[in-house]
Amino acid sequence: MQTHGIDKAYYVEAEGEITTILSNFNTSFIYNVVEDLMRDRYTTFNLIPKPNFVDSLELSFKDLIRMYPNDAENAKLRRTNVYKEIIERISRNTGVMIYYDEYTDLYSLARNIFDLFVSNYDGFVFKFLYNFIYSQKEFIYNALDFEKIKKSKDISTSYNKMTYSDQTMAIINANLDQCLRFITALDFNAPTTLSYMYTSGTEIHTMNFLLNHIDQEADLFDILIKPIITNETLYPLVSTALKLEIQKNNVTIVDSYQAN
Repeated sequence: MQTHGIDKAYYVEAEGEITTILSNFNTSFIYNVVEDLMRDRYTTFNLIPKPNFVDSLELSFKDLIRMYPNDAENAKLRRTNVYKEIIERISRNTGVMIYYDEYTDLYSLARNIFDLFVSNYDGFVFKFLYNFIYSQKEFIYNALDFEKIKKSKDISTSYNKMTYSDQTMAIINANLDQCLRFITALDFNAPTTLSYMYTSGTEIHTMNFLLNHIDQEADLFDILIKPIITNETLYPLVSTALKLEIQKNNVTIVDSYQAN
């Protein structure tokens, strides 16, 4: 049975193959899964996260150590080498230097790197764009001189049957393509890029952990965001998801009697 990409990851989990692979030290299969999943990032856009392959590996390593305590050191060595190789492959694939030393929790690093660049990649791109647009709405509004079109007949017609709680977001949403082109031309350093993706207390802790291990000179905006919003196939999916999210959070539908 041949499997590819995300299907391969599901197959591995479903069939319980990981332990067998590790016991045979068949790491080439594991690495091929990583490579397949990374290639798949630019073929689809879906806000449902993909399984984090590293979590499945960690469970299997724990099982091996529990089942074969006399060979625990060998299992731990395999675990270390597998996580290092996964990190290195993601680093080579993205061009982002990732640093670690003998004291680094390699499981946590591999898991969070895999989550950012593979498992939850689409979700992070979406979060960045939505959070940046919402938090920087006044900056975007003024930079694009949207005040001039605030009273545009097209805008009023588009929204004559609904009331936006935030008129600035109404204008931005009506001109979202222009806004996204504007964002694409901006410069972001690595900490700023990640700050729009990791926003809760736990997420900020994860972000700080990553920043201790990722080259902060890396252009994460170009590496993570631009490939999606400049992809002709994926852009409509991203744009639609953003428009729906902005509407959901900012629009109050007016009933037909009030609208007339």
